[in-house]
Amino acid sequence: DRETGDIRTVASGGSLTHPLGITTGRSGKLYVTNFQSDKNGVFEVNASTGSVIPLLNQSAVAFPYGVAADLESGAIYVSDGGDFREGRPSTLLRFDQESELWTTVLAGPASGGIEPFYSLRDIAVDLDGSVIAIDAGTRVFDVPPRLLRIDPITRSVNTLHSGEPLHTPA
Repeated sequence: DRETGDIRTVASGGSLTHPLGITTGRSGKLYVTNFQSDKNGVFEVNASTGSVIPLLNQSAVAFPYGVAADLESGAIYVSDGGDFREGRPSTLLRFDQESELWTTVLAGPASGGIEPFYSLRDIAVDLDGSVIAIDAGTRVFDVPPRLLRIDPITRSVNTLHSGEPLHTPA
């Protein structure tokens, strides 16, 4: 609580076994990405009641990582790091809270190429509604990590930064 400094658990256990990302939508609901074997997914959490509602499960998302809200449009974006062993590319997904529909904004190559991105990780939405994303890169294909700006309307991708001081862990 911002006023009292109290900390309370709003949801625990169940589907949220390894949460990686969290954001608040303009409705006040929480959106959480979770990654752990059969519990991969994106979940909506009601902070008042503690209810956890699955929005996407592991059949729809391989490696849910980042989640960010565009407070102007109400869209929720999720970065999926993909699973190249299973031929599932990294993707940027968009959830429309009004229609409750998911769409793919952009997908990377399933074969391990690098364009438009290799493997998305954390994301944020800037004041213009563009998604700022970390592309983790890979040492296997000698692809450096990059900081990208993705326009979700035109689907254009611009590299904001590549190389040092960003690096791919060994």
